[in-house]
Amino acid sequence: MLSTPQAHRPLSFLLRVSIVLAVAMPWIFTTPAFGQIDVAVDQAEAWLLTQQNLDGSLGAIPELQPVDSAATVLALYDRPAAASAVSAAAAYLDGVAEQNTHFRSRRAVALSTAGLDVSALLASLGGFRNGAGMGAFGSHQANVLDTAFAVQALVLEESTYLLDIVTLLDDLQIGQRPDGGWGFEIDSTSEAYYSAEVLQALTDVEQLGIGDAVIATASAYLASRQQADGGFGSVLDTAVAYRALLAAGFSVSDLPFGSPTPYLLAQQQGTGSWDSDVFTTAQVVRVLRDELPNLAVTEITLNPTSTTPGTDVTVAVTITNLGPQPATANTLELRREAADGALLDEVAVATLAAGETVTLEITLDTNSLTGSLDLFAVADGRDEVVEINEDDNVDSARLTLESDPDLTLFQADLSLSPESPE
Repeated sequence: MLSTPQAHRPLSFLLRVSIVLAVAMPWIFTTPAFGQIDVAVDQAEAWLLTQQNLDGSLGAIPELQPVDSAATVLALYDRPAAASAVSAAAAYLDGVAEQNTHFRSRRAVALSTAGLDVSALLASLGGFRNGAGMGAFGSHQANVLDTAFAVQALVLEESTYLLDIVTLLDDLQIGQRPDGGWGFEIDSTSEAYYSAEVLQALTDVEQLGIGDAVIATASAYLASRQQADGGFGSVLDTAVAYRALLAAGFSVSDLPFGSPTPYLLAQQQGTGSWDSDVFTTAQVVRVLRDELPNLAVTEITLNPTSTTPGTDVTVAVTITNLGPQPATANTLELRREAADGALLDEVAVATLAAGETVTLEITLDTNSLTGSLDLFAVADGRDEVVEINEDDNVDSARLTLESDPDLTLFQADLSLSPESPE
């Protein structure tokens, strides 16, 4: 039995033993260009796909295949080139058996992301409760890490498991150390990996209000763990810590050594992997994809909202780049009735820096339109920008077109009363 804190890492830590030799080099802490990240993600995806086994699982170590497969599904679930591999991995996960909180929680999150029902899996997590928290196995003492993993899974059906989540969150908040971090157990020394997984769990919760002070102190602790090379320890520690900080809304500019992305890119091996490890590579891919731009239509207004056919309507669309990377020039489309409906007009959108907002106006000719219709504004309508999230690229507004009344008079419409006036 290991007596160091490393003994309490997830099973994946115990079975992965590697020696990484690094050559010291000067670091320039600037945010890498999107092209560098895109290439790195493509290479990592290609390597991950070579690690898939005939049964759909990923990884060479049988004991780790459930968690390796889950991590890969979460990293590649919406990548077109990986669609068949992700489907096979999800099928494997849907039938695999595991008996610990960590693996079951990750499996549930991955299967839910792949669009499968995980109600039974979530219900079974209750078997790992031990007091207020969760243990690795049903009879094991509760610990911070497994409790965090369980929260990350249970929030998939937050309304159903609200009371369970409240109890688990209370346990986590009690376990927060004075420095803002968490160790494996309540009284353990804080470590970046454990703290990152707890912070991720806290940010995943939507319906319950998590105290700003808890998030802020946890973020500050993680930021303080950044090292001079830009990393947070190992490649895996760095990926998990940085992803949690991004999820918590922590500004990259507030990190003592800037974005960790240059460090991560420098650690990528010639094969496209990180540490020749499926789980680590998938975690890095996830955070690098979080380093992409994210165009969102944040507002659409019509002036006027109701008029007659033939009257020009001004459509004002506000687009914000919510991601940490610049979004290159793209096209805003205006469509009718659906995001993929008939194209009414389009306008060029210039490059948007991270956090930048622009409002564009389209003058809509309504001569050929009738009745009430929904107008859909679609940012990056031609799919010219690879983004963190494509789901927020669309917003809509209702336009009502009322025909002019027909004032034509015919003889039959006329009557005289009285018919014979005196």
